[in-house]
Amino acid sequence: EQDFRMLVSRVNEGLADAFKVEGWGVWKDALLGVATGWLWEDFGGAGVKKGVRGVEAWIEEWNGENGRREEGVRCWGLRRTGYLSLDIQIPDPHVRVVEPEEEEEEGRGGREQTVETATVRGEGD
Repeated sequence: EQDFRMLVSRVNEGLADAFKVEGWGVWKDALLGVATGWLWEDFGGAGVKKGVRGVEAWIEEWNGENGRREEGVRCWGLRRTGYLSLDIQIPDPHVRVVEPEEEEEEGRGGREQTVETATVRGEGD
């Protein structure tokens, strides 16, 4: 849970810095964009694109670090989700069907299957 909170916090901070609308960087990007016919933005010189690339690079680094430590947890890049959601893939929790022992009650001809389940609780529960 702490890793997830840190991930969300870091992505939010990075995007807030990249898309901020105040400051000299915004004016510089606007002036250079107009002066070059928006080639400045097309070639990735704008601060927004640099900030987004930084956040996406950090997400890939996080995936590499946590993918090895935890069993396949992966965060999808922002461009793949349209910047609208933070999409995380969590691997199969390995829930399996457990066969009961060969005890059959009288009057029943078939075998019953039960599912083994587990309850996972966080720190606040």
